[in-house]
Amino acid sequence: AAREGERDEGVHTASGIPCTRLAVSLPLRCISILRAALPSKVLPSFEAGTPLVKASGVFDAAKKTYTMTLEQSCKPSPGQPTKEPYHIPVKVGLLGKDGSELVPEKVLELREKKQDFTFEGVTEAPVVSILRGYSAPVKVQFEQSDEGLAFLMGN
Repeated sequence: AAREGERDEGVHTASGIPCTRLAVSLPLRCISILRAALPSKVLPSFEAGTPLVKASGVFDAAKKTYTMTLEQSCKPSPGQPTKEPYHIPVKVGLLGKDGSELVPEKVLELREKKQDFTFEGVTEAPVVSILRGYSAPVKVQFEQSDEGLAFLMGN
């Protein structure tokens, strides 16, 4: 339970200490270990700046696959000239021309600076819906046509 004047952090250790308060007291090198072990909502960001996720994709009609490449970066900030890659959940949907999902939506776990993710069973060139439900507080750079953007607004 939260002390008077504090908000309840939700996830606690066995001794009742909110995990976010515990994480703040740990050396920063331990934070990446905690991020991997705990749900992403548990730990606050300990680095200044908003990550940028650049996304691109290739549809292969012969293989019926769509491969999405995600690359993350975050500009230097005072006291943080270089930054380790974040763990960024990116919810993606691949939509067909009729608005139906070509494959079930998926949360891609971007943990490296650059990663490729392949969706199988994609029968047509998809309209990509990226960062669905605002799955992470990041900026996204992804080329979409005006028609594709209008389609997403309607679906």
